[in-house]
Amino acid sequence: RQYVQHSYSDRSNDVIQNLTTSDENTLRLYKEDSVGGPFPIKLHIVLKVTEKLGQQHIISWLPHGRSFMIHRPREFEEEVMGKFFKQTKLT
Repeated sequence: RQYVQHSYSDRSNDVIQNLTTSDENTLRLYKEDSVGGPFPIKLHIVLKVTEKLGQQHIISWLPHGRSFMIHRPREFEEEVMGKFFKQTKLT
């Protein structure tokens, strides 16, 4: 049997640390309700804002924290996409 060596470690139970100054400066470049910006940064902002607004039933991180899920695509299109993305339909 062959095994693959990897350096993956499950971070789902890690304690969340404060953002570094560099992270904060990067996030300041992008307003929470604006369109544009690199997708990974925008995705994190979308997930953070929807969490603040109590909309985790629409989109949220999965429990292990390594991926996200759009739970209600229609509501995502109607309530979230227009605030953050140029396109307004999931494809």
